[in-house]
Amino acid sequence: MKKKVYAIFVLLFFVIGLMQGAIAQRDYDVREPQQALEKVATPVISENQTLISPQKQVVAIKGQEKVEVKSNQVLTIANRSIVAVEQNVINIKRTSKPVLLKPTEDFDFVCIENTSLDVRQIKEPLIAVEIETPELKKVVEIKKEAQELVITSDNVTAVTTNELEIKDAKLYLVREDEKKALEIKVLPVVASERVKRIEPQLIEKMELKVEEDKPVYEIKSVQSVEVEDGEVNVDITTTVDAETGVVKEIKKQIKKNNQVIKEEENELLIVENNRLVKLGNVTNKELKREKLLAKSVTPLVAVEKIENPKLLKKEKFVLQVKKECFLPAKELVVRTDNYDFVVVETEDLKELIENEGVIKVCDESKAKEFVNYAREVLEVEAEEKIRRLELKKNLYDAIEIPELEVYMTEEGWGVKEGQVSPYQQFVTPGAVKDEITGLTKEQIYEKAKSFVWVSDSMLHNKREKWMSPRDFLVNTPAMGTNPVKGEIVSDCSEQANTLVSMLRASGVPAEDVRVVLGKVNFSGEAGGHAWVEVKEGGKWQVL
Repeated sequence: MKKKVYAIFVLLFFVIGLMQGAIAQRDYDVREPQQALEKVATPVISENQTLISPQKQVVAIKGQEKVEVKSNQVLTIANRSIVAVEQNVINIKRTSKPVLLKPTEDFDFVCIENTSLDVRQIKEPLIAVEIETPELKKVVEIKKEAQELVITSDNVTAVTTNELEIKDAKLYLVREDEKKALEIKVLPVVASERVKRIEPQLIEKMELKVEEDKPVYEIKSVQSVEVEDGEVNVDITTTVDAETGVVKEIKKQIKKNNQVIKEEENELLIVENNRLVKLGNVTNKELKREKLLAKSVTPLVAVEKIENPKLLKKEKFVLQVKKECFLPAKELVVRTDNYDFVVVETEDLKELIENEGVIKVCDESKAKEFVNYAREVLEVEAEEKIRRLELKKNLYDAIEIPELEVYMTEEGWGVKEGQVSPYQQFVTPGAVKDEITGLTKEQIYEKAKSFVWVSDSMLHNKREKWMSPRDFLVNTPAMGTNPVKGEIVSDCSEQANTLVSMLRASGVPAEDVRVVLGKVNFSGEAGGHAWVEVKEGGKWQVL
C-alpha cells in the first residue's frame, strides 16, 4: 500500500518537472525593427500643457462637441486630458476628467467631459490605458464589438454591455439606471485565476455586470471528460466580486452529448469504467463532489468510499490541502506556492471531507486520475506565478547598442576570423543539433515560444550577460536564480540567438534567417532589443 501511495508522488515530481511556462510576447511592440528605430515618437508636454504631435503639429482642444480622430495625432481635451493616437490605438496618456466609453455608439463611443471623439477615420479603434488596482498596475485594452465593450488584460478578456468610465488610472462600471460609477478593483486576469485556482477549467466567456449594486464577473467555463459513447461536459457558472475577487457563487450543470442530465436530491453523477453512471443515496453530495471528484465527475477514491466514507481499517490517502490546513500526523511530500500535497493515514474519510483545509482526497486506486488533476493544478499555478513575477522586458533591462559593444569588448568577444560581427559567435547550429533532432521547423518555433523571459539582472545579477545557445538550453532550468525552476529562461539575446541556431541546424540556409539588434517601443519608451527575422518570398519577416 505504502509503495503505491508514494508512486503517486513520483509521478507528481515528474509532472512538476514538465510544467511549461509562457513567454509574454505582448510586452514589447516591434515597430519597423529592420530600421533599428532611433526614437519612438511620444508626446512632449511643455510648461503650458500644449502638446506636440509626432508630425510637430500642435493640437489643443477644449470643450468641443465632437473631434475627428486620426492616426498619429495627439490631443489635449478638457484642459489636462491627453489622448495620443498611433495607428488604430488610442492611448489615454493622462486624464483628470472622466473618459466615458459607450457600447451603444458606433463612431463616437469615446467621450471626455463634453467632447466626443469621432473615430470613423480609424479602422478597428482600440483604447489603451494604464489601470491601477490594489493588486495590479496594467495596460488594459478596450474595444467595441457589436453592442459590447471588450476589456483585455494579459490576454484574458471580459465583455460588458454597460458603459465604462476611466478616471485617474481607475476603471469603473457604470450602472445603467442611476449612471452610478462602480470601481473595478479586480481585472479579468485576476478573476480568471480565482476561478481556476478552485479547480482547473476552460473559461469560455467572462461578462462584467452589475448585481445588487455591485460589479461582478459572471464567468462561464466547462470541464470535459470523454466516455465510451460520447462526451460529458460540466458547464460551470461562477460569480466573482469585481471589487474584492471573492467567489460568491458556483453553479454546475452536467451534460452528456449536449443533453442535460439531471440529478435527484441524493444522486451523484460520476464517470466510472468510461461510462457516466449515477450513485444513489449519496449524502452531503456537493461536498463530496468538491473533495472526492476531479472535473466534477471523475472519482479520486474508490466508488464505495464515496457512498460510505466510514472505513473498516486505516488507509493512506494523498491530499491536496491549503497552506494553513491542520491535520494530525500528516507527512509533507510536495509544497507549491499555493498548496501542500501530503499523506495521511485514517479510518474516517468523512473527517477529511469535512475539513475546510482539504481541497482534494485521493486513494491508491485512483493514482492516474490524481496525477492528471495535479498536472492541471500545477500548470495553472505556473501561469499565475509567471504573471505575478512580472517577467517582462522593461527599459532598464534594454541595453543600448553602444553599451553592448563595450560589454563585448570587455568580455574579449572580438570579431574572429571569417566573421563580420562578434555576435556571430552566439549563433551555433552545430551545438544544438541534439536539441532539435526529429523536430520540424514549426515545432522548433513552438519550442522557442515556450522560453520564459527573465532579465539578466534577475538571472545573473548583471545588467547584461550573454550565454551560448547550449548553455541557455541546458543550464538555465536548474540555475538557483531561475524564478521558474525547470523552465528555459533568459532575455531576448539568448532567445533570438538560440532560435536562429536551431533553425540553421534544421536546414534553414544562413542567408534566410538572422538575428537583428535594434530599438523598439517598450510601453512608450525606446530601448534595445534582439529578435529573429526570416526571409520569405524575398522579404524579411519578423518572428
